[in-house]
Amino acid sequence: FSVYLAHCFEARYTYLPPIVDELERAGITVTSTWILDPNVTFVPRDENALTDLHDIDRADALVLFTDQYEGRPGKGKWIEMGFAFANGKDIILCGEDTTSSVFYHLPGLSRCKVEDLKKTLLEISGGFKA
Repeated sequence: FSVYLAHCFEARYTYLPPIVDELERAGITVTSTWILDPNVTFVPRDENALTDLHDIDRADALVLFTDQYEGRPGKGKWIEMGFAFANGKDIILCGEDTTSSVFYHLPGLSRCKVEDLKKTLLEISGGFKA
């Protein structure tokens, strides 16, 4: 089972790496090269955007971290969520805020708190481990 993590770019430095490690130890593949590749920068943006869409295509699901990171809401994650929804991916809204956007009420979306993300993904993938 594979997942794309959508959050603001700055979250890749300290916030997301432990989450990636925990998911991968559970057998969940993270396809988000913007987090995994230390050489990714903001430029060239067109190539980065296309890589992100390709990474979403490779994933079974997209996790949208709904809460801001250090006051930064992230902007690309909204497009990533729309792309994933349009392409029939499972979408998990992860965080405290899972109701404030009209798009958070699209049919078929899952919701969880950050501390429950691994469990939620394992349940969605059919590989639930207690």
